[in-house]
Amino acid sequence: MAIATVISEKRARAYTPGELMVVSAAREIRDGEVVFVGMRLPLIAFVVAKKTHAPNAIGLFENGGSHESAAIGTRAPGFSGSG
Repeated sequence: MAIATVISEKRARAYTPGELMVVSAAREIRDGEVVFVGMRLPLIAFVVAKKTHAPNAIGLFENGGSHESAAIGTRAPGFSGSG
């Protein structure tokens, strides 16, 4: 195997499968869309989309809140705050 082939293969794998999933998911989110956002990698994908190309996308989170209700001092609908 030639050295150039080894180097190009290493460059081609310069990202993890999780990173690839985040980028692929972020690219599917369009500006202004309302999207359901899961935790961990899906949440990162939503943030990437918001910061790069979809600033007006609205995320609905697993706990029932939206990114608009996540402001400091506010609570998601149905959140009692007890317990």
